[in-house]
Amino acid sequence: MAGFIWYLFLLIGASRGSPPQSSKYLFLLVYGLGNVVLDAAKYKVLSYFGDFISLAVLRNLGGGSIREALLYGLEDGKLIGLGALFSIAICWYSYLHLVRRQQLTWTLESVPASKWIITGKMLLCFACLVGISLAARSGGNMRFHLSKITPYSLANSAINSFIAPEPSALNVLLTMARGVPDQPEQSYTVGFKNRRDNLVLVVSESTRADVLGESVNGRPVTPVWRSIAAEGSAGRDYYSHTGFTTSSLKAIFRASLGPDLPLGGTLFEILKAQGYQIVVLSGQDESFGDIEKDSAAGRMADIFFDARSAKTDRVFSSSAQGSLALSNARVLQQFDEISSKINWQRPVFVYINLQAAHFPYYHPNMPLTVATRPLERGQISEDTREQLKHTYLNAVAYSDWATGQLIDRLKQFGVYGRTLLAVSGDHGESLFDDGILGHGISITEAQLHTLLVTSRHLPALDGLLGQTDLSMTLLQGIGAQVDPVPALQDKPVIQLIGDIKSPSSLGYVYAHGERLTINVDGRDVAASWLKSPVKISELHPETREYHEVIRLTAEWRRIAGI
Repeated sequence: MAGFIWYLFLLIGASRGSPPQSSKYLFLLVYGLGNVVLDAAKYKVLSYFGDFISLAVLRNLGGGSIREALLYGLEDGKLIGLGALFSIAICWYSYLHLVRRQQLTWTLESVPASKWIITGKMLLCFACLVGISLAARSGGNMRFHLSKITPYSLANSAINSFIAPEPSALNVLLTMARGVPDQPEQSYTVGFKNRRDNLVLVVSESTRADVLGESVNGRPVTPVWRSIAAEGSAGRDYYSHTGFTTSSLKAIFRASLGPDLPLGGTLFEILKAQGYQIVVLSGQDESFGDIEKDSAAGRMADIFFDARSAKTDRVFSSSAQGSLALSNARVLQQFDEISSKINWQRPVFVYINLQAAHFPYYHPNMPLTVATRPLERGQISEDTREQLKHTYLNAVAYSDWATGQLIDRLKQFGVYGRTLLAVSGDHGESLFDDGILGHGISITEAQLHTLLVTSRHLPALDGLLGQTDLSMTLLQGIGAQVDPVPALQDKPVIQLIGDIKSPSSLGYVYAHGERLTINVDGRDVAASWLKSPVKISELHPETREYHEVIRLTAEWRRIAGI
């Protein structure tokens, strides 16, 4: 890649009659400095999230925006940008200074006589680049490892687009499922008769399902959530579909991963139409990834407060959408300020978002109940994994405490008895499980198995449940009749990573923990009943995995609208 660009610069310079020294200088500036900045930024992201990250994953981290993703990933890496600007300024100054002082003998006589020699060398480098890329396609391990190298990724994308197009694994899957008819998404009618109980939905960001059982030094990390589960229900098999905040919240509020609204509206719209007061109190920016817009929270809310409403109280320096966050204490303070404006004699729906357990799991003034020495963001690494776990559990304990404070307030108002309280995670969190930090990077238990407890026993929580099923379940819990009665048993939960129209992974999770995962990038299928992954092209039509792949592809095709 470097050789090709080197000779390209020389050829352009020779064509314009410029001295070769100036072309070499520009190569050094553009390619050399560009590589330093790109590698520094890439290393900064990979040092947290591992080399499983992809462009689609980054885009989702930024709520659909690459710009926001980079701001999020490089929040404390501002020196990279400043260093790049400083380096460019130095290079430009040096260029002008040397030319002015005539320290460089850049004369037209030094221009090579033959442009054909330069062109030949450039084409030779290009041929080698194409050859390496094409050879890597035939080797699974070679392809996987080379795909992590920026020049190969760029070259292979160009080759795939212009020279030797390769059918994507998604196209292969769609061809396999071509004859399978789409199953239309079931539509439901939601109605209330006499009972309209209050609903309080607390979303605790990045909260794993296993925090319910965690204890440190003999003390439970989540005593409040445990008591809620003992009083009502715990969704032991409750899963995020995507592992990302924006798509997970939309799945909860819209009861769908696609454009359809099977309940006839979002959760906010349904309850507003039934006379509910709508209150939104969020520690994040709800416009992030169009959550507010696509859930209709902003339009339906009688009281709306999110991190944009109190930017000066944010817990981190960055005000980028993906990083803007308020403390749990600040959210509770806002609840106290607006509670007098709520008519508790009428039914109320309150959505509260708690940010404490979100990466980087600690902010100044967070109470220390589990961790005595919480990690700062720059200290997080696989070498500090044990300390990281305690830092994370401390943040989880803070959200558990905030839930307890909320319950106390509802009891003071005398409304807790006629209120269904639900605490849900938006997704799980991998704490270097399998070498990964974060969420939405691959289909794993740690990243997609998330918390769910409710203050009343809801039968649906006894079985497998996806986030698109939660709104319906909560509506039934506060007195709504859903017609037809949903059949959730024995229905696998679909999971995907990346953009919904071009995911890097697709999967099913079944009851009792069985899994099937399609690695789109690696072009293979793994399943808990298989000893080793099988290439998509080698799936046998008479096997369980073949039929499940067809079923999964057909469901994804319907959701993506392909």
